[in-house]
Amino acid sequence: MWYRWLFNVSWWDAKVLTQHKNINLCIYGEREMTYTKSQQNVINFDEGFLQVIACAGSGKTDTITRRIARLLAEGVLPGSMVAFTFTDKAAEEMKFRIRKHLLEMRPTNPELGDMYVGTIHSFCFELLKDHFPKYKNYDVLDEHTRVLFLHEYSNFHKIGLHHLDKRSYKKVSKFCFNVDIVREEMLDTDKLPADFKNAYEKYIDLLEEKKFLDFSGMMYSVLRLLEDDKEFRKRVQEKYRYITVDEYQDINPIQEKIIALMTSPECNLCVVGDDDQCIYQWRGTDVKNILTFEKRYKKRRVHKEDITINFRSSKALVNSAKRVIERNPNRLKKDIATWDKGQIKSEKGDIYKVFFPRWQDEVNWIIDKIEELRGKRYVNNKGEESSLDYRDVAIFLRSVKTSAGPLIDSLKARGIKVIVKGGGRLFEAPEVDLILMSLHYLAGMRYQPPYSDWRDPAIEVTPEMLSARYAQVFGADGNKEFFLQELEDKRDSLDQDDFISLQELFHLVVMYMGATSREFEETIMYNLGRFSQLISDFENIYGLSVKFKNIKYFFGYVKGYAELNYDEGGTDDPTKINAVKIMTIHSVKGLQFPIVFVSDLIDGRFPSKGHHEDPWYIPREIIKDFERYEGTDEDERRLFYVAITRSEKFLFLTGSEFVPSKATNPRQRQPSMFFDEFPNDYAILDPKTPDPTTRPSLPLECTAPLRGFPTSYSELRYFDWCPHDYQLRYIYGFNPKVDMALGYGRSVHNILNTIHTKFKNRPPSSDEVLEIVDENFFLRYAPPKFQQRFREAAERIVTNYAQKFGGDFSRILETEKSFEFVLGEALIAGSIDLIKKIDADGNLQGIEIVDFKNRKKDDMATDYEKQLKLYAIASLRTLGLDPKKAVVHHLDDNSLSDVDISPSALKQMEEEVRRAVDDILHRRFSKTKDGDKCRKCDMQRICPK
Repeated sequence: MWYRWLFNVSWWDAKVLTQHKNINLCIYGEREMTYTKSQQNVINFDEGFLQVIACAGSGKTDTITRRIARLLAEGVLPGSMVAFTFTDKAAEEMKFRIRKHLLEMRPTNPELGDMYVGTIHSFCFELLKDHFPKYKNYDVLDEHTRVLFLHEYSNFHKIGLHHLDKRSYKKVSKFCFNVDIVREEMLDTDKLPADFKNAYEKYIDLLEEKKFLDFSGMMYSVLRLLEDDKEFRKRVQEKYRYITVDEYQDINPIQEKIIALMTSPECNLCVVGDDDQCIYQWRGTDVKNILTFEKRYKKRRVHKEDITINFRSSKALVNSAKRVIERNPNRLKKDIATWDKGQIKSEKGDIYKVFFPRWQDEVNWIIDKIEELRGKRYVNNKGEESSLDYRDVAIFLRSVKTSAGPLIDSLKARGIKVIVKGGGRLFEAPEVDLILMSLHYLAGMRYQPPYSDWRDPAIEVTPEMLSARYAQVFGADGNKEFFLQELEDKRDSLDQDDFISLQELFHLVVMYMGATSREFEETIMYNLGRFSQLISDFENIYGLSVKFKNIKYFFGYVKGYAELNYDEGGTDDPTKINAVKIMTIHSVKGLQFPIVFVSDLIDGRFPSKGHHEDPWYIPREIIKDFERYEGTDEDERRLFYVAITRSEKFLFLTGSEFVPSKATNPRQRQPSMFFDEFPNDYAILDPKTPDPTTRPSLPLECTAPLRGFPTSYSELRYFDWCPHDYQLRYIYGFNPKVDMALGYGRSVHNILNTIHTKFKNRPPSSDEVLEIVDENFFLRYAPPKFQQRFREAAERIVTNYAQKFGGDFSRILETEKSFEFVLGEALIAGSIDLIKKIDADGNLQGIEIVDFKNRKKDDMATDYEKQLKLYAIASLRTLGLDPKKAVVHHLDDNSLSDVDISPSALKQMEEEVRRAVDDILHRRFSKTKDGDKCRKCDMQRICPK
């Protein structure tokens, strides 16, 4: 089976290749590249400014990555290139694509080197850490932890939020939204209302005091540096000579300003986007950026290229979508067309446009259609064949919060697994409600069920309530008596003044539910894993150990915020859980599915009516083009266009006259204006009309291949330790109890990095070491007395290291060197602590790789050695360096351990990683049967033995 090796396909895929005569041998590669003239013009463009208008499905990612790969292959330095993407997931896809093209153009060195590919805010964070090393100890507040941070009582009052509104999570979220607008719109703070300005300025100070950064703050800090520090701007402009911006239509004013300041006259700027797909105006993006690009940069040589052939979808879909979006008057004209060599054929029955009398009729028809298509043979435009299954189905809604409930209930009642993204549906899962009820029972606190009105009286949780909910979750499979008895025993042992780890308590409750005695259903595990992540968010702000009576603050966070903002687990599983996806349309950019339903297409819901309450503390008149935050029918039509162009072949538009409503007499609904605008040419309009096309079937096991898996060895080592442990952590999302020493290793590494950077010709003195420790040592979670012990240990370790090895600092070539490289289907990322020149005289004949660890190892026996071997592979492939030696430096006793990095050792390491990734992608997560390991495992309470 030579082709199995050549195309890196699984045993089953190889079997499928031999069984189906219509499958081309190359189906598991990309489509054979014969670029259009416009695509080739983009690929071959060298110098100047390039604007690419890339329509939906037009192969923009393949085109721009081909251009980047060509430039790299022709000698452009990777470090001089940067590519901005809208999401981390898009960055991962781009890296894989660049590498694929480089493998063809430059097979001896197909790696990206130190080119940056990622989001703008992450790029800004890296710039800040390079310019100000103190930021290496800062943590990032995301949308959830920032709200928690500001809602915490002392912080809320410290910055004066009580002068703006009553304390609630909703008001804190409103404040965060306005804070971001101030920075992203670059507003004059002197024009802000006094109370808001005061709170805003104190918020900035509080972030600095607590060593936190938020996303808009990263960008604003870099913007100020670029504007105010001419030397900094010069260094940035001289370094980055090739800048690519993907999804340019979705950038906001501060991002556009940063890009403009980064581009020198010699810079080559390529912006790629589609004004028809600008859908985030409600959070500040400005479609005018792409509409006026040529005019704004008219002093530069701007070349505009349109790539308009849709390689994703059928002719029927492309032509229909084109007629919808052409109703927008304020858009760039473009000739959207179909790929005439595509494998997807338009057939009668591919598109339905149907309206129902009742919502339940609509739901039943959707489910019937899903089941009808399940198991049917499907060939996409690349010629890849597979059997359609639940994972190939997406249901898009304008608002999941408003419209998804009855649909989810009906799908689950029919035994269909569902993953919901958007709308905060986590707490509708009965297993999550069971956890929450159990925690209230343990705390002896009254309970308000999820999504109940906060004004309703709380109820006492009784064993009878717990028993009923347990039976709903597990049915006859559970051990209800064990669950209730263990809860009762734990309740008796807890005191309100006891310090607890909320994460540890959660693991215990999952164990009481029976996790160690039997396998739970996968959707249950995903949702419990998501709850574990919610707890981690809470503990990141409130600390790792709180008095048991203070669990009420966690309950308050759940009721006031998490119920509406945490989605179910599994939405980002890279191994593609076999479930129907229900998603808000705003979350579908960059995705595509063989089967798409756009449902609940009724007036009043799509187009949306916009905000239900005033979201502003900022005067509207000081925001330029404020109207874009309000949204128009054109904005909503672009959203509808994005939804329908996610489909490859099957598209079903549905709505109904009477939908679930709180009103006593719900009014009769009319179809959405977009339902009416979608042309009837290719659609079946009567829901009772059966599919007229005969569609052959395939075994459900014939699935489409998975491509690309981002990971690091710090993650893969858990697979090495126990594949099921890896599954619990990185597939389901469970977090372990966090140690108070979290951050100690990072602080020590940052101190060493500072010393290596500052002292190249001599070792630092003891006083200099103490000064560096003062500036860089920080532990967020350790109590004060433990802080001091950890600090003293760090001082001792670093002082001894500097005294013994300071004379060797002249050989240092790089510190904290980041890398990424592709190995099989994995994108491996990491950072090498120290790279030394192998020649004592400073000649670069080879390098020595050093990784700093403690002599006291954990039980992952070969972790350090394997990590160094991966670093050696990265040095060869990505950094262009020749590793001659690899050393583990044990900081606690300053001893050294050599690691074998011979060609045979590295080859063996590669094979081990390939096998591990293949097992992950094919969901093979065996359990390590090792009693000693199991007793020490973080996940022992949630793992069936």
